[in-house]
Amino acid sequence: MENNEMRIRLMTMDLLMTTKFAMISTTSALMETATPEVREILSEQLQNATHFHAALADLAGKRGWYD
Repeated sequence: MENNEMRIRLMTMDLLMTTKFAMISTTSALMETATPEVREILSEQLQNATHFHAALADLAGKRGWYD
């Protein structure tokens, strides 16, 4: 594997883990909030993170980076 390909793989896998952690944290905050406005903002952030995570997972899958 080329150095550039390895860097892209490492960044992608790091982003997947970071996004997963952010989604868990956002879900926790979403369950704890009592303010409708904050709940809406967190819901949007969670949805955006879910789409981003799916795109990264698709990239990793297409490149054969999942073992």
